[in-house]
Amino acid sequence: MATMLLASYEVADRDRFLTEFDAFEPGRASAGGVTRGLLETAGAGSRFVALIEFPSRGDAQAFAGGAARREALERASVIDHTDEFLDVVRPSDAVAAPAA
Repeated sequence: MATMLLASYEVADRDRFLTEFDAFEPGRASAGGVTRGLLETAGAGSRFVALIEFPSRGDAQAFAGGAARREALERASVIDHTDEFLDVVRPSDAVAAPAA
């Protein structure tokens, strides 16, 4: 079952974070992750949320706790972060659109 990693970040340097986040895409991909979105808290400039899909919860947890990610977070000026693992119950393409 696919799992989404919902990762929240507080950063010291917005531009550095964005540069490092983009540069680490191959690292996420090599762990089986596909970035589904990166969101910024409106007006904050220092808080971001990433949604990354993995084939399984084990893959997501291995990535989240791995040394490569830890090093990338340090390079990206991350001050604090939290991770939440969400099992996909219905993929977005399977959710019915509301009736008009």
